[in-house]
Amino acid sequence: MWRGNPNAIRNEITSNEVEAMRKHLKSLVQLSKQHAPGELPISTLIVDPETDTVVVSNSDARHSNGNPINHSIMVALYDAAILEAERRRQLSAERSSRSSSLRPDEVNSRASTPSLNVNNINNSQSLNGTTTISCATTTTVTSTTIDNLHNTDLSPPGLMTASSASVSSASTLNTLDQLSPDDKNYLCLNMHVYTTHEPCPMCAMALVHSRIARLIYIKPSPKTGAIEPTSGASYGVHWNKLLNWKYEAWRWQADGYLATDDDKLISSVEDISPDING
Repeated sequence: MWRGNPNAIRNEITSNEVEAMRKHLKSLVQLSKQHAPGELPISTLIVDPETDTVVVSNSDARHSNGNPINHSIMVALYDAAILEAERRRQLSAERSSRSSSLRPDEVNSRASTPSLNVNNINNSQSLNGTTTISCATTTTVTSTTIDNLHNTDLSPPGLMTASSASVSSASTLNTLDQLSPDDKNYLCLNMHVYTTHEPCPMCAMALVHSRIARLIYIKPSPKTGAIEPTSGASYGVHWNKLLNWKYEAWRWQADGYLATDDDKLISSVEDISPDING
């Protein structure tokens, strides 16, 4: 469904989705509790909903990095995009190598046959709170780190070349052929983003530009948030009718006296100053 349409946003989720959210939120809170001294207790996970695996985990480091715009969400999106771009590079290089080794008659006979088994990305949505998005990537780093990839020339898909970085391309996500021309430009397409605090306008718009499918967070940011109707300037970035993409936003809320130990753990995430952007 076209996500420029507000009707694409779901307002109900299944019990299985809630359990998956609970699992990732527990990991998220545990990560936030390990924040470095002097840093904010803000953490982010980017999850591939097709495989229910964490693609990137990140904690806020704007103070130690000396860059005030290095919010947890911004850095996590960048890292996930780097990994997906490298996965596509590897896939393109493998295809080029495979094609160059075929005879002309073999190339013609295989022209209509996909070279890899892949599954289509399905939009998946909703939670006991607000909305999120998902991205087209399941990349396994084998002999390099994200920092290595940051220094790699990430050419456009049509210009990809082999890289010294070793990244597995055994992904279950769409090949470039299965993506529309427009979708090829988005490296976090349909991903789910979990974060401890309601995103600020900058981060919320970055999620729009990244074309995620779902956002899940725990703590509202009444003064600086850009999701809830009563937060900040009431932007409601995730469903704003002036924007060409919509994503689900869910805020986790424990059920009072019925809250489980897991719910209490999730709710224990630290508060931040009202004046700080999440």
